[in-house]
Amino acid sequence: MSCAPCAVTPAMQAGITDRVWTLDELMDTLLAEEEGAAPEAKPLTYREPSARARALPGGRGFLRLVTEPTPALKQRRRSEPPPPASPV
Repeated sequence: MSCAPCAVTPAMQAGITDRVWTLDELMDTLLAEEEGAAPEAKPLTYREPSARARALPGGRGFLRLVTEPTPALKQRRRSEPPPPASPV
């Protein structure tokens, strides 16, 4: 089974392989791999707020207080408003 429309796959472009693999080849390779070590559990850490913030109950984090518009909102205000929709 060939893959005529995809002459170069992302894996080929990245230099991982030099050909298009069949599904059987891919599954055989994946199933032949040894099982890796289980991930190590790490405690969650909360970031300290970089702007004004209010702590959430129970130490679950913080809620950032927005005192001025974000850059995206400032840009939107400067642009022209969209034209009104025409009645149908």
